Amino acid sequence: MTDSNRQQADSKIPLQETDFERLRSEGLIYVDKTDLLASLINIREPIFLSRPRRFGKTLLLSTLESLFSHGLTYFKGLKIEKLWQEQTTCPVLRLDFSQTGSSAASFESKLATLIKNEC
Repeated sequence: MTDSNRQQADSKIPLQETDFERLRSEGLIYVDKTDLLASLINIREPIFLSRPRRFGKTLLLSTLESLFSHGLTYFKGLKIEKLWQEQTTCPVLRLDFSQTGSSAASFESKLATLIKNEC
């Protein structure tokens, strides 16, 4: 690989990017694990996802949000394109609990505000 090719490839590596749709729209490198996502979606029980910091939780949620709210629009060429049969989309309510504070009163008040703003 020449230096020019390496620089071009390096410029496509997303650093700290957590927005799935932006990754796909800008043609940035995305490791396709959407077949696993399809399997995860088909589990009909509560799931607790525990991953270390900086390990893709926000990108995972962004990917799920895109799939449910826009269907396969941003998934062209990815594995899930052949696995996903759902034709309808639905609104997605996404809450960021990092903005709710640590006290119970603060959490309750800010959570109510977040829900009101999203609905």
